[in-house]
Amino acid sequence: GLIYGERNPADGKQKLDKCDTEKVANPDNIRYSEAMRTLFIGEDSGNHLNNFVWAYNIDSKALARIFSAPIGAENTGLNVFDDYTAMPTSPRISSIRARPRIWRSTATTSRSTCTAR
Repeated sequence: GLIYGERNPADGKQKLDKCDTEKVANPDNIRYSEAMRTLFIGEDSGNHLNNFVWAYNIDSKALARIFSAPIGAENTGLNVFDDYTAMPTSPRISSIRARPRIWRSTATTSRSTCTAR
């Protein structure tokens, strides 16, 4: 695949994240911008303490976190506007933060996906 995630190492610094925060976990919302030649990926996961929206440029292969939701919330309603009429030379992206939940630590384990296929 183009993009993949990994489990967080047990001895890693990210004690509250099940998956590596430098990689995508549980992609949920996906949009592509032809103008920016970029794939935008929104997470909805319990595998990162904060869900992220990522930008993956298909030419440079660069992956970057561009939005972070508060603990327990999701960035949803992801949209890309390549021909934004107010400024036609500047594509726009938008996202809404939704469903913040109170976070609590649990000792239970569950099946989770740290990969995008």
